[in-house]
Amino acid sequence: MDLDINARFYQASSSEMYGKHYDVSREGYKYQHENTKFMPQSPYAIAKCAAHHMTRLFREAYGLHASAGILFNHEGERRGETFVTRKITKWIGDYVRWSNRASNPTQPNEYNFDSDNIIINGYKFPKLRLGNLEAFRDWGYAGDYVEAMWMMLQQESPQDYVICTGTTHTIREFLDVAFSHIGIEDWSDLVVQDPEFYRPAEVDYLRGDCSKANHVLGWTPKHSFEDLVKKMVEHDVS
Repeated sequence: MDLDINARFYQASSSEMYGKHYDVSREGYKYQHENTKFMPQSPYAIAKCAAHHMTRLFREAYGLHASAGILFNHEGERRGETFVTRKITKWIGDYVRWSNRASNPTQPNEYNFDSDNIIINGYKFPKLRLGNLEAFRDWGYAGDYVEAMWMMLQQESPQDYVICTGTTHTIREFLDVAFSHIGIEDWSDLVVQDPEFYRPAEVDYLRGDCSKANHVLGWTPKHSFEDLVKKMVEHDVS
């Protein structure tokens, strides 16, 4: 029985649903797409799986125009400060403003470090504390992904789509690009790896394959990984 509802529904599914599962291409690289098996590693991911399957059920059983976007990590200037990408760029912005105040423009500055702080001319600033720097993520710009959501709802037939960039980078690489953008090539004295921020069940590797979105929707991301990081840093430094 079809539901007599003149509406189109979008379900915000997540790459976190894949957990530790991935497929391997003929070329040998790991990736996740629409048919990759889910293995959620957190209560959040389990809840997303339930909503994803419910969306499929209502589409197939009741004819609801319901599409799910399996979005990989999408970031931007409005990202919450508890998420690692914004935590990094917000810290960089705060650090730049503090270092400008602590520095003396008329004479050489004295830089020191202890286990928890950066010290300039006797003034202290807390180091950036992060967890696992080797987790791989497929990061894209949120604005590009919102466009993909809209395009899904314009289709005659509802379907599920992976939305991603198809590239993967570690948090360490994110730090490299972010700090380099403010002229710092070696950030090792500014960052502390803190076990408190390690996940109890880590998702080690995410890299999406958005071929379906490319072919059916005609969607491709407009911003590269480097574009995204620089855009976030510039927003938080300004």
